[in-house]
Amino acid sequence: MCSVTDPVAVRRHRLLRAEHELWAEVLPGEIDVLDTESVATLTARLYRSTGYSETYLVDAIHAYATLAELPRLRALQDELCHLDLYRLRIISDTLLKADHDDSAMMATIDEALTDYLTPKRANQVLPNKQALRRKINQILKSLDTTIATDDKPADGDEGTDAQRYDMAVDPDGTAHLHASLDAATGTAVDTRVRAHAQAVGMTLLEALVDLLLGAEGTKVVLNMYKAGDRPDSPAYVPGAGHLSECEEERMMARVTHTRDIDAYADVEAEGYQTPETIAAYVEGRDGVCRWPGCDRPAPRCQKDHRIDYADGGPTAAGNLVSLCQHHHNEKTARRAFYLLDPETDVVYWLFDDQSWACDEPQGPLAGQSRRWQTTVGQRLTARRNRARREAQLRKRQREEARGEGTGWEEDGHPPF
Repeated sequence: MCSVTDPVAVRRHRLLRAEHELWAEVLPGEIDVLDTESVATLTARLYRSTGYSETYLVDAIHAYATLAELPRLRALQDELCHLDLYRLRIISDTLLKADHDDSAMMATIDEALTDYLTPKRANQVLPNKQALRRKINQILKSLDTTIATDDKPADGDEGTDAQRYDMAVDPDGTAHLHASLDAATGTAVDTRVRAHAQAVGMTLLEALVDLLLGAEGTKVVLNMYKAGDRPDSPAYVPGAGHLSECEEERMMARVTHTRDIDAYADVEAEGYQTPETIAAYVEGRDGVCRWPGCDRPAPRCQKDHRIDYADGGPTAAGNLVSLCQHHHNEKTARRAFYLLDPETDVVYWLFDDQSWACDEPQGPLAGQSRRWQTTVGQRLTARRNRARREAQLRKRQREEARGEGTGWEEDGHPPF
């Protein structure tokens, strides 16, 4: 956490700074100069000096080799020393599938990651491992549509886009079903199972079996967010994150209704229950539970009235926050209290020991996410235009090399 008053955070930061300075001094800047033998020699020498295991030391080498390819992020880490080796290794591992020879791509990744990991406010919590990995994959999706970003090994190539299904029966008579789906489809299935379980009073497993064996099920709404003024911006599904082009095409084929969700930002409902439209706006703003560090998707959270409805608090987005059941209980028990900034949608948590922390919204309707989606849309358009120009240039060069000409007049204008 970014705090200069929390004594635990201050001591933790001293450890992080000391560790960063250690690795920054003793580890080589680029992994390319190391072969297997020299890595083994380096880890052996460092083991004698530090007592860290070989696995830990190799992790450090890989993490700092990747950091060397991201100069902006490296400069931020040099200044703040807020990223531990665990998070640096997540960055390194998730970026393995990036095209490290594409300098423009790496520069864009560097810029986006640096912005994401730059604290904007005091007492802001760092993203947890799931959020960090998801953000990096979202950046990669926006830059390269030729790679899978599910971070799963491609063992067996059944189906397309790593979608697989299998069933096995154990000797004890139990059966195991396994389905690997893209995140958007999996989220849609999970939403339907949970809605059916709640509607008919079943467990999740019973509801899944009931649906698979032919029950009509319960009507559910799965919201997909997309900027109306930026057709090239990526679509977003809570729980699945930003979608790839293939995922978006599959989800768009199922869309039955579209609406301007921004229109519900200031709408106030008459009763206590949050209408579907206002809930959709709140979920699109929050993305996940707003307790610092919690990663439960907003659609699976309750909509908490910051000022209780009984005390005059309106049922409106400005007074509603997504909280999972566990953290809603913490707030109800008065072990924590929060304020919602109406301008930035940042939630400031006040705890009973007089400490505090702030939580940034992660949904597609949050200010930072809107800017990122717009930037992604502009970048995609620019990449497509550049690719088209380069393709046209290559075609003209080939025609000229064959002596065919381009069919244009000498003044360079088309012949019409």
